[in-house]
Amino acid sequence: MLEKANFMERLQDYLKGELQREAAAEFLQEVSSNEQLNAVFEREKSFADLMRVRLTRQVSASPTIAQNIRRKIGQDRNNEHLPPHLQG
Repeated sequence: MLEKANFMERLQDYLKGELQREAAAEFLQEVSSNEQLNAVFEREKSFADLMRVRLTRQVSASPTIAQNIRRKIGQDRNNEHLPPHLQG
């Protein structure tokens, strides 16, 4: 079973495209086999996709502002409610 921090770290790495092909496939397999992890994954993926579109459209936003937003979102995500088996 994935630990909370490990899962969120791997999730962010996956969403940023930073996992190697084999690691990404393994991660997706683990997520798809667990309904609670899959729900967290889908929520995070949808949010990341939305932010990517929004930030792409906001040409006037500086890279520093965009990075600060991403960092803050990552910090908030680590503190959100997760499935009971990932809370710690």
